[in-house]
Amino acid sequence: MLAPSGTRRWDWRAISLRLWFVLVVGTGVVIPAVAFDNLKIIPKIQLALLLPFCLLAGRHYRTLGSMAATAILLQLLGFVLAGPTSALAFLGGSPKILGVVVTRPELLARLPTVYSLLIGAGAKPASAMVFQGAASIVAIGIVWFIWRHTEDLAARSLGWAAGLVLATPFVYDYDLAIFVTPLAAIAWNGWHHRVGWIDAAVMTLLWLAPFVMRYATGMAGFQVRPLLAALLLAYAVWYGKQGAGFVEPAQPGARELSH
Repeated sequence: MLAPSGTRRWDWRAISLRLWFVLVVGTGVVIPAVAFDNLKIIPKIQLALLLPFCLLAGRHYRTLGSMAATAILLQLLGFVLAGPTSALAFLGGSPKILGVVVTRPELLARLPTVYSLLIGAGAKPASAMVFQGAASIVAIGIVWFIWRHTEDLAARSLGWAAGLVLATPFVYDYDLAIFVTPLAAIAWNGWHHRVGWIDAAVMTLLWLAPFVMRYATGMAGFQVRPLLAALLLAYAVWYGKQGAGFVEPAQPGARELSH
């Protein structure tokens, strides 16, 4: 992913910077474009869209501050190394990329989003974007509920991943690799507790979805992955309520009465 531009020869600067990039940022998804000489990092800012809402809802204020500080620091580093050209090109090119995707059915089929579903159904881009915005608001609200009311890692990570598919108009099918995080969390819970058939079915789906859903979309003739994401988001709400980490909203005066 970080091979030098214009050459097939590996550059150890690329490898070492990639390792540093992952260690510092953690998720590797929260910084704008940074160019270093002939090295380019491909950003995935859209994968971080829900993270601020998740951290706020979960009351992880220190983590949110660290994420913001790291993003600003790396952006400043990009300016020092390459000037503002890279970041401005990224910001200016994103709307154009979405416009190109709309005109190419083979690319549109690879976007597992509400926007892609509506465009494929014949909606105008402006109308599709309005409905995409509404879906984003609903997804943010549900993900906020999950992160506010449960501390279960599986429910939180699945809510983030499924909500992200519904909240952004531009993710590719290969970005569905993010579902490996809730898959691992559910499997970890299953290691310590009995796995029900619903949990087993969801784990199987999470494992197969990035590969199978592309072909399922082609056979169905419409984008099925947003519908799957909605089902997974509902499951995340249910899963969180089943876990010991579910937190009921505090009643007024409850803290005083407990003492």
